Amino acid sequence: MSDVRTAAPTHYRVLAGLVFGALAGVALGLVLAPPLVVAGVVDAGAAVRYGLPVTRVLLDISATIVVGLSILPKLLGFDRPTHTEPVMRIA
Repeated sequence: MSDVRTAAPTHYRVLAGLVFGALAGVALGLVLAPPLVVAGVVDAGAAVRYGLPVTRVLLDISATIVVGLSILPKLLGFDRPTHTEPVMRIA
């Protein structure tokens, strides 16, 4: 038998795909949604108009990562340290 190993998909591609998809969703939402007029603000400017949705997406992604990493030890289980330690070392 030959000892052939396949390359595992990199986590950076998955992360880049998620971030790109989130930013594409924000861009699509900005194009399709009508602009909201905030009472008392005449013109917020382009930085605020485009920066707030992007910041919101980054906040949502980081909150999802925090929640996922906080429940990771419970999902892996404490009774199998040989399986848990390598995963937790990466995380």
